[in-house]
Amino acid sequence: MISDPNIRKLLGGFDSDIPQIPLRMLVLSELAPRDLQTGVSKVSAKYRIDKDNFKNILTEICPNISLDVPNRLGSDPKDIIIDVPIRDISYFKPDAIAENVPALKELLDVRDLLVSMKENKLSQEEIQSRLERSIVGAEIMSRVKSILFTPTKSEAPKKEEKPLSDSELDDLFNLVEVPEETSTPSSYSIENALERIISMLTSAGKDYGSIDNRAINSAVQELDGVISAQVNEILHHDEFRRLESAWRGLKFLIDRTDFRENIQIEVMSVPKQNLYDVFHESVYQPEYNDESEFPLSVVIADYEFDNSNPDIELLMKLSNDLDDIQIPFISSVNAEFFGLSVSDDINTLPYLKEFFSETEYVKWRGFRETPSARWITLAFNRFLLRSLYGKENRIKRYEFNEVGMFYVWGNPVWALGVLINGSFARIGWATEITGAKNGTIEDLPVREHTLKSGEKTFIPLSAYIPMQLASDLAENGIVTLTCRPNFDSAVVLTVPTAFLPTKYSDQRTTEASILFATLQYQLLVSRIAQYIRLIQDKIVPGNSPQGIEEGFTDALIRFISIKGRSAIDNIQVKVTPDKDKPNLFDIGIYIRPGREILGGMAYVELHLPMRF
Repeated sequence: MISDPNIRKLLGGFDSDIPQIPLRMLVLSELAPRDLQTGVSKVSAKYRIDKDNFKNILTEICPNISLDVPNRLGSDPKDIIIDVPIRDISYFKPDAIAENVPALKELLDVRDLLVSMKENKLSQEEIQSRLERSIVGAEIMSRVKSILFTPTKSEAPKKEEKPLSDSELDDLFNLVEVPEETSTPSSYSIENALERIISMLTSAGKDYGSIDNRAINSAVQELDGVISAQVNEILHHDEFRRLESAWRGLKFLIDRTDFRENIQIEVMSVPKQNLYDVFHESVYQPEYNDESEFPLSVVIADYEFDNSNPDIELLMKLSNDLDDIQIPFISSVNAEFFGLSVSDDINTLPYLKEFFSETEYVKWRGFRETPSARWITLAFNRFLLRSLYGKENRIKRYEFNEVGMFYVWGNPVWALGVLINGSFARIGWATEITGAKNGTIEDLPVREHTLKSGEKTFIPLSAYIPMQLASDLAENGIVTLTCRPNFDSAVVLTVPTAFLPTKYSDQRTTEASILFATLQYQLLVSRIAQYIRLIQDKIVPGNSPQGIEEGFTDALIRFISIKGRSAIDNIQVKVTPDKDKPNLFDIGIYIRPGREILGGMAYVELHLPMRF
């Protein structure tokens, strides 16, 4: 190695002119709501995002969600259109949904009033005044008064009061349009809730303090049931679940990134059908033309790919662009990629080598054999982003139990993004992201899962994947999240790219080939290549071949370091003339990092053509 102090003079102020390169991560995800009529979402601008401005970016991209859901507040119309405002990640919670949908907010206010009555916090006048301030409460008081204050003999008798009709209830809640689909009956109804409250108040006459707490509890329970039935329809709507998953996944990444280190995250909302066009125009072209202050380090793409021809062709097109700009791209495959309907059925597949030899995977095998596939990494096995609401995950405003197994899953790319940022924060390189020590994601929600043996356990993933199956998937180009039963953590054991490594007769050569086809290696090579491009104009012009060799050597020794200590075992820079092209030289750079980076197993060889 060369590290002569005099070499620093050759760099002409290099240290002060070239700042440290940040880890610059770009997140692509469909974060914007889809239009209710067209089913299409808009492409957003590119935003720099961190813990401080997360709320602002969320509101900018996803200000509200319009949903067509079954009506649980009355029998007509059967479906209603509800607009749910989104101002923070907490707006995806059941209590925030109820508080921000006008019809449900009315019921919540009545519920709060009933609780206050139970606790004797309000006078008769305050109870009546608060009831009359809301649409629902005014209707209740109107009914109560008509029952309590009967007419005198001289007055014409009034018609007997009837329970609220469906049309009156519909007017009361005024929840707009009427698509044509039936809804499932609920055990709770708005009619029963209001009638229970009216009966309770009228039986008390003018002394609301005499109402039995059991009657109040019963009315509150009825209201909770009505509110919960409607909120469940909203919470479990496909569009709401899609957006909750995307935003909670992004929040997961942001919350677990140490922005005190030199890490930058940018985000764009892009529908999958627009992915290539937007990527080519907004990512590829600016990076290819060096328009950014610092080059992009990695792309986290929150999408799922299957084995269809359009999806494989999309991966091919993306990989060709990525090969030009040398940036790793991380996305995922879904259960459909394996011809399955649910992820957990992955354990039912036959021997994977034979499985991927089937004719259905001809396109996939062809893609894996292309050199550009080394820039694509595809992960499998989603993880839980939150627990189901209920006894173990209560909300504050009312009693809510989430109906059904509607888990909110996170794309495994979020976990890989966290590992990449964590490695960079620790050592300045995004390479240490696998194994029990460096590849573990902790403190995840868990769900109940039954093993093949019949034993009930808890896991944080959508599928329980044994280590051997994870290894087999890796050999076929798929990164897998794995876990141990009854632990709240997930582990990434290895991170292959989609590229099929070459196998040799020599085991060490084969192992090196496999390493070169991993995400860690691509992250390493990409960052070194980007640094060389940044410094070449400060080292090459006007310098001799020896000066260039010494300049690159010294700069790279200082760059490939961990906390100020060199992390290079060996480095050589050779400037050789091209025999066939006068004035054209090849700058060959050969680097073997130390054991701190990829266990000292990596070897990097880069060539830079230059004209003097």
